Amino acid sequence: MYNIGVIGCGYMGKAHLDNIPTNKVNITAVCDINKELADATAEEYGAKAYYDAKQLIEDKNIQIVVIATYPASHLSILKMCLENKKHVLCEKPISDNIADAQRFKDLVEQNPDCKVAMGYILRHNE
Repeated sequence: MYNIGVIGCGYMGKAHLDNIPTNKVNITAVCDINKELADATAEEYGAKAYYDAKQLIEDKNIQIVVIATYPASHLSILKMCLENKKHVLCEKPISDNIADAQRFKDLVEQNPDCKVAMGYILRHNE
């Protein structure tokens, strides 16, 4: 089983958490800059709460990271994930501008050992 961490406990983070197949992965950690939201979400899903994405990403027990934050933060979080050899599911859009979207694509191509997918989960949910 893989251990997964979700960064962003708002609407899309909750959508991911509600649809993670827990028979295949463990919801290990959640992260949000809003401490109360992170704590409440962690309690709801039996996970560890983080308030800094870097700390979650550096957790050696986590293999997969879901990025469910605002698009402006996706590139910097992706970069940290790849530096720490994490697989990534990133919510769309990947960026709020074309230059960062190109950098995002380049980083993915430069790190073939890490799987990176875009989150279109609402398209596949019941």
